[in-house]
This record gives sequence, C-alpha cells and structure tokens, in this order.
Amino acid sequence: PLSLFNLLLLQKLNIQMNKISEIPKQIGRLLQLRCLNIDSNNISYLPNDIGRLWQLEEFTYSENPICQINENFNNKDFKIILSNFRKSIEPSRPPKERIWQSLTNDLNQDSIKNSYRFSIVCYNILSDTYTKSGTHGYCPDQFLNWNYRKNLILKELFDHKSDVICLQEVEVEKYEQLFKVTLEEQGYSSLFHPKTRFQSQDAEAAPKVDGCALFFKNEKFKLIASRKIEFQPIAFAKFVKEDNWEDYQRVTTRDNIAIAVILQYNQNKLSTISNSNNHSNRRNNQFYKNSPYVIVVNTHIHWDPAESDVKLIQTQILIEEVYKFLNETKELRDFFNVPIILAGDFNSTPNSSVCNLLENGFVAPEHPDLSLHKYANYSIDGVRHNFILRSIFKDKGISFFTNYTSDFRGILDYIWYTPDSLSITKFLQLVSDNDVEDFPIPNSHFPSDHILIGAEFETKYIS
Repeated sequence: PLSLFNLLLLQKLNIQMNKISEIPKQIGRLLQLRCLNIDSNNISYLPNDIGRLWQLEEFTYSENPICQINENFNNKDFKIILSNFRKSIEPSRPPKERIWQSLTNDLNQDSIKNSYRFSIVCYNILSDTYTKSGTHGYCPDQFLNWNYRKNLILKELFDHKSDVICLQEVEVEKYEQLFKVTLEEQGYSSLFHPKTRFQSQDAEAAPKVDGCALFFKNEKFKLIASRKIEFQPIAFAKFVKEDNWEDYQRVTTRDNIAIAVILQYNQNKLSTISNSNNHSNRRNNQFYKNSPYVIVVNTHIHWDPAESDVKLIQTQILIEEVYKFLNETKELRDFFNVPIILAGDFNSTPNSSVCNLLENGFVAPEHPDLSLHKYANYSIDGVRHNFILRSIFKDKGISFFTNYTSDFRGILDYIWYTPDSLSITKFLQLVSDNDVEDFPIPNSHFPSDHILIGAEFETKYIS
C-alpha cells in the first residue's frame, strides 16, 4: 500500500517474495532507509526516484527481470546503480506561482499621509560549499550544481522585487562576483558580513566562507548607520572558561554573525504618493532629516539541534547588541517607537526557547537551555529584552515548512517585527507539500533546502 511510503523514518524494508510487479516513485521518500530487499518478485522496472535513497547500505534485487540494471552488475554494485537512477531523475512539475496575499484594504489618501509601506524577503540560499558535504544526497547532482541553482535564486529575487532582501549562507566570492553586482544593476545597495572564521582562512578557503548579505532599494531607502555583529568574540568576553569548560567551548567556537542597519525612508516618495500634483514636494534632496526610519537585522543562528542553548545565548547577544547599536545612534531619539525587523535563519522551531525569548521577552533560568549550563548571569537571572516582537507566522499554525531535508521538515526561518509600529499588509504565500511533490528540497524548481519567505509592512505612524 502507498501508506507504507509515509513511514519516513523507516530504516529497513524487506518485501522479498511478495509477487510485486511494480515499485511506485514514492519509495524515494524513504530517505532514512539503510537496507532494502526486493528479491524474488516480478519487478521489471524501477522508478528513477529510487536513486534518492542515498543512505542505503544494502540493496538486494536478485531474481527480478529489471530492465534498467546492467546484467554485469550485482548487488555489490548498488551504489553505482542508485547513482545512475538519481542522474536520470527528471525535473518535477513546476509549482504554482507564489502570490502576495493582501491582508488589508488599500490605504486611503488620509492614511497615506501618516504611513508608508515596504516589503522584505528572507532567504537562506544554501551555500555551494554545503551542497558538497553529502547531506543532500537525495538531490540529483545536476540540480545541486551552483550554475543551475544561482539562476533560480536570482529569478526568485527578481520576481518578488522586494524593497529589502536578507540572504544567509552567501559565500564571499558569490556575493562579490554575483549578488552585489547583479542586484546593484537592479537598483539595490548592499552590505555583507562573512562568518568570523573568514579572518583566519587562507587565500583558497576564505572566498568560500559564507555570511549574511542585506540589500535595500536606493529609490526607497537611504543608509543611516550599520553594525556588524559577531557572536564569537562577544561570547569570549562574556563568559569565563573556568566556570564550565564544556559550556565555554559550546558558545565560543560558534562563529555566527548578524548585520543591523538603520534605513531612512525616502520621504519624497511618500509625499508624491499622497499629493502627486504638489510640485513643491519634488525636491532634489529626496531624504529629509525627519524622515521615518526602519531598523532591519539579518542573522544566521547556529544550526545544531543538539545545542539549543547556544542558539538561545546567541539570540540574547543579538538583541543586546541591537539595543546598543540603536542607543548609540544619534539620529534615533526614541528607538522603541521606530519600526524594527529581525529576519534570518534562526535554526529554531516555534516551540523553542529562542522563539519564546523573541515573542515573550523572557526565558526563565529554570529552562533547561539555561539551568543545565553555566552561562554567567544568564543561568542565574534568565534572559530577557524589552522589545515587543511578533512573527509574521503568528496565527498561521505550524503545519507548513521553511526548511525541508531528509531528516527535518519544519519552520526555522522567521521575520519578526514590532507590532506597535508595524502591521502586515501582504504576506508571501507559503509553499505546500504538493508544491514540492512530497519530496525534500533542493529540487529542479527549489534551489535551496530553505524556502524564501516574505511580507509587506505598513507603518502605523511616523516617528
């Protein structure tokens, strides 16, 4: 029965001597399989999707009239056989177009005078280096190839034409040679910051270090200030190795980073929207001293599911550093009233301590991510912040995904915003299982193991 292929954690499957004549393509979903025995059936044809079973350690298929397997091969050659099947996987059917769903009526002229809108997308594009680690063995090589993937990535960015773009896992050379140049041609300015290890790499390795890239449209925003945040040196300064060597090692060996920017909105654009016939608003200097600001932070938090404590500490450090950055910026008199966006790959599920901290502003010291470790005052007093933040996914449930691999399907990527100063006007439609044909990504249409997410915001007032 096809329901068998919903057992995604299945590791051994023995269907020998069952008079089976056909294997469905859904067998390619069983990515955790280590042993597969289809001996002594009447199978003459295997679907190419069987090549996705990249973790197989044993595959026996004797006494079947399988036409695609060279008669000179035997059971010991199964790795070569699977590779040939994988190379033959054809592109999947195109997914439906992702649309921007409107969540509010269009603004009337009076509300325009006191509001402005901007859109933002967030996307972990999957570093080219990480595709070579073997963890995406279910994906045919031709769809993992950077020259294939980069065109799909750029197409997604161009299709959505967002005012702000936050990318993660962008390699140094890919930023300098591709993204910076290409997006500048589309009217964007950008900032980039590689992970801390970049500073210690040799000339061959350094260009392949990944980091965060942030782009904004010049016609809509002007850069007021920026801050590059490195968690590793901050952790070195905060924690004492004598307290607990193991915990010290956990946080000080992770070189994740973030970029924070303060953008000033182009008020001339705002004025011409509200009164397009007023020629006095059309001045050479598009940016006014009292133009509204928006703060955007792009981050990539540590990946390891077994180190949720490290993710929590990094997120707390991120918030503290953003607070310092805003407090030190003279243009912001009262930054708690200024719109704030935190976007990135937080590598944390909705029920994690990271999301609890961001949404509720506090994680108690009794939480296992703090109580089982010695992180200075954090483990004594808990972690907290005073920002009011909300995820764009709030009230949308948790049945969808932003990351889909052989061993995980769920939400890791977020755009957090300040609901007191921003409201969502449009939401980029999510991707369904049907869009990816119930198979993990990357694939022929989705170039990363993450999904691009996005929203459009409207300010509730001008600060």
